[in-house]
Amino acid sequence: MKPELSPLRSFFRRRFFGLLADERGDFGGFIVLAGVVALAGAVYLAIFQGTADQGIKALAKAQVIRVKTNYDALVSEFGEIKPDTPIPANDSRVLEIKDAISKLKAFAEEVRDKARNAVEASITQNAIDTLNQATACVVDPPTPGEGSASQAKAISVRVQARVPLPKDTSGVSLTSDKGDTGSIDACGPPSCSTPFTWIGKINLIAKDPSLSGKTTQIQVSGPNIACNAVAFRWLFTPPKIQSFTKTPTIPIQPGTTVTLTWETQNAQGADINGTVVGNPARGVMEVSPNETTDYILTAVSTNPAEPNVYYKDSAKLKVEVTKPSFAVTLSSGGNDVTTDFSVTVGGKVTPVPPDGTLVAIGVNGALVTTASVGGDGSYFATVTLPKTTSIGRLALTNPGVNVFACGGFASAVTLANKATAADVANVFTATVFKDGGGVDSNVATLQVTHAVKITSATVSWSGQCPGPDEDLGAGGKIVRGGDVLQLGNVTCGVPCPAPSTKCTATARSSVSTTVGSLFVDALWNIAIP
Repeated sequence: MKPELSPLRSFFRRRFFGLLADERGDFGGFIVLAGVVALAGAVYLAIFQGTADQGIKALAKAQVIRVKTNYDALVSEFGEIKPDTPIPANDSRVLEIKDAISKLKAFAEEVRDKARNAVEASITQNAIDTLNQATACVVDPPTPGEGSASQAKAISVRVQARVPLPKDTSGVSLTSDKGDTGSIDACGPPSCSTPFTWIGKINLIAKDPSLSGKTTQIQVSGPNIACNAVAFRWLFTPPKIQSFTKTPTIPIQPGTTVTLTWETQNAQGADINGTVVGNPARGVMEVSPNETTDYILTAVSTNPAEPNVYYKDSAKLKVEVTKPSFAVTLSSGGNDVTTDFSVTVGGKVTPVPPDGTLVAIGVNGALVTTASVGGDGSYFATVTLPKTTSIGRLALTNPGVNVFACGGFASAVTLANKATAADVANVFTATVFKDGGGVDSNVATLQVTHAVKITSATVSWSGQCPGPDEDLGAGGKIVRGGDVLQLGNVTCGVPCPAPSTKCTATARSSVSTTVGSLFVDALWNIAIP
């Protein structure tokens, strides 16, 4: 026996055909047209749940699409459809909606006709009966509508309908297409002007910086309601590391200097292994690892609306350190400061390398010689210093004196070495050559500085009243770069009591050094009344 269908027929007659066939042609009282898409969807749900026939399901789905397509076309032309909206009764789109609803009704009846047991019939009947309850709702655009959201800042939506919404929202969900969930609460006067408006709040979590410029859909759903989705737009600008490189790129010996270079975009700050860099946009850092080390560049930025939320990008570089086979030492035998023009350097290689192994000796970055390693691991080489003190860097002073009273007088003689450390510093290096090329040891370093030794310093006189010639006693003294050394005093004068005296004399101060000789004359003017 067929299930009773008169309530269904009565419903369609009352809800659709009666209203859509209004003889006045002005759609007066057509208040349910705004919900026709949702109602068509509810009928499709009834058909879907009431049958396993995929053919009927497909045909029903096609009718729902017809309803939505033609309804959207009406809204596009007439805007929001109200009771006084002048839509002609014979409008082709209205006729299409009527025909689609008619077919949906027929499909629903066919499904019920084919029901095989009371449970299935009950399910189908209940689903179809939802047509009397389904409500079309409108979700307003979210607030805020764009930005960089996190758990600290909730997005709000307002849900409204043409008829009062239920106070009970327990079965209503608020979700996003990223999997975020929120909550919906009923809202009425005085907080909300429309009775039973719903207010929803949801936290959109920015899990992926690549979301910038994209949108997330927010959807309200529940039993017997059909709501539009709204979009939230992501605007934050996460940092991006453009490049992170090292020089040299090949494995290094322990302690070798490596230059790290980086360039980023949108970074407000950056660090390398926890050390904050001065310029996050671009820069260089020198490191000298003794072990193989990973260097991680982390760039960060924040959103002005959420200063406590950080977005990061990171990149990693591995600096490989190769352990050498040998250890080498380097010494000058205590002659780290020398007045000679060459120096003998040497050291030991451990463990003792094979016969024929050579140690490369360089000075100031240039290879100058090699030394063979002996049976006990030792090596020696005499190397000419490329940086020494020139005679032009020495300045001898010998001031003149005016004597106007009896007694003895003295004038200090000084020698200044104006050479700088850069002028006279010789940096030696020693490494073990690897068989087949390259190096196979640490790089031992030593600095030898050139200085000047005074061999003699004297004073000699000439003129009307000369003083005594003398040795200033500065022989053997060392004058390093930057030093000013007092060599001694030039003395002369007239014993007291003294008769009237007027004469002149010239004192010549002379100095001989390991880099050359120089002298300075000083005029002594004696005028005693």
